Amino acid sequence: MDWAYMLLERFVVQGIRASRDRSYPEPERLEVLRSALESGSDVRMVYFTASSRRFNERKVTPLRLSQAREGQWLLRGFDHLRGEDRTFRVGRMKEVSVQD
Repeated sequence: MDWAYMLLERFVVQGIRASRDRSYPEPERLEVLRSALESGSDVRMVYFTASSRRFNERKVTPLRLSQAREGQWLLRGFDHLRGEDRTFRVGRMKEVSVQD
């Protein structure tokens, strides 16, 4: 019985978190990110940071694009603002463009 309760709790918590996330259509963003990865270009994005509940402009050098088990797309890249590798949810990118 404990296993069933834990499983149910896990799905409820994931559902609550997902409903709080800002989500923007991903196909166009994925296309831009794939293009940047292929060309080795940086991207500029307007990104929603959940912890501060604010949008920030970021310059990122894309390293890898992957899909999490939950189905959300993730970009791993070097964040020039923070000076380190970070992971960004594609669904939280309000705008994204390739930088020349």
